[in-house]
Amino acid sequence: MIEVNLIDQDVGERLRALRFQHRISIGELASRARLSPEQIVCFENGELRIDARIMLRLCKILDIRPIEFFAPLYAKQATKNQVKRRHTDKAAERSSRNHAAL
Repeated sequence: MIEVNLIDQDVGERLRALRFQHRISIGELASRARLSPEQIVCFENGELRIDARIMLRLCKILDIRPIEFFAPLYAKQATKNQVKRRHTDKAAERSSRNHAAL
């Protein structure tokens, strides 16, 4: 069984979205990136980590800068961190109120 890392899964989902946006088939992307279609499928499923050289090739094919590739992932993480921070702040506030009541 293949263990899927959540970051690799997010990266794979972004790759798939960009491929769809550019209307590029798996076969075409694989050919242009000098990869196998199976590798592209594994990247998109988060089963394989995309190394930097391949990432740069994919960005060139998709006509984007690497920062544009990762920007939605940063936004997603920032949102998670904000929610976590709010939850932590509320818990600290409740704890503070409980200690003050004692």
